[in-house]
Amino acid sequence: MPSPPSLFLVGATGYIGGSLLTHLLKTHEDWHITCLVRSSAQESTLRELSPNVSSVVGSLDTLDVLRAEASKADIVVNCSDCDKEAGILALVDGTIERQKVTDVKPLIVQVSGTASLVDRPVSYGAKVDRVRSDVDDIDEILAFDPSNRLHVKVDQAFMSKCDESGVRDVLLAPGAVFGRGTGPFKKQTYVSILYEAIAGRGRPFVVGEGESRWSASSVRDAASAIAFFLEEGIKAPEACRLRFGRRGFYFIESFEMRTREWALEAAGRLVDLGRIKNLDVESLTVEEAGKSHPFLASLIGTSSRCRADRLKALGWMPAHQDWKPLMKEWGVDA
Repeated sequence: MPSPPSLFLVGATGYIGGSLLTHLLKTHEDWHITCLVRSSAQESTLRELSPNVSSVVGSLDTLDVLRAEASKADIVVNCSDCDKEAGILALVDGTIERQKVTDVKPLIVQVSGTASLVDRPVSYGAKVDRVRSDVDDIDEILAFDPSNRLHVKVDQAFMSKCDESGVRDVLLAPGAVFGRGTGPFKKQTYVSILYEAIAGRGRPFVVGEGESRWSASSVRDAASAIAFFLEEGIKAPEACRLRFGRRGFYFIESFEMRTREWALEAAGRLVDLGRIKNLDVESLTVEEAGKSHPFLASLIGTSSRCRADRLKALGWMPAHQDWKPLMKEWGVDA
């Protein structure tokens, strides 16, 4: 029986990465996981989770640390900032070094996002009919212009470097991710911006018509999907069904949300918590929404619609396909 793999996890102190760590500790307790942390206090917390979890202090700016740790790992996963190009390419450098000294080719997984799908020019609040598939539309997605789409520049740099070096790589693009995280540190994500903005105005609101839509998943399903790729990637070459290089791009999504309904569900949660009373939805301009938070119009006024056809064809299925109960998890501390 082959020995358990070693994994270097960047982002274990965050929302998705922390939930991935918890998932792996339940499903693969024999894996050896090294986590990148920012402080000795975080190191202490992680030591209590499992004897197979260790840590190293650094960030996506400590390039030497990233290269060194990636060069020791069978699997490298970045769930942290997907736009830190120098740090991400340093992880690839370390994976290249690992490939030179092991008979089993290592795997590197970069977790990006689907903000790249937001069409230009943006029609704030309007319905966007286009839904992109990672099967039917993959050539278009890989050829996106990096000058006007988020994440694309680094996504392309990552795939190109891995392709040139022969490293086995997978680039995952989850849609919006929410629900209560299960990791040791961060339990909520940027969706908190919406809740706090609604609380500040005392009622739910949308940008424009409120017809924008985002493909999404629960954070637990996102973690489960990432783990699915790791499990598939460590299989023997003849059994592994993943594609790598320029074809190693996969969406992650479980459902789709219309932002008007999203705002109403968030407001309903705030009513439950006694923070607002009014459930009448108002329509704001981009400028008005920006007064509550500079990123709010982008969060609820744009559309990013996708289908994770490749992932689902591999047999992965989400546990959460009804998103509304997830909205009740906001504000739960325990």
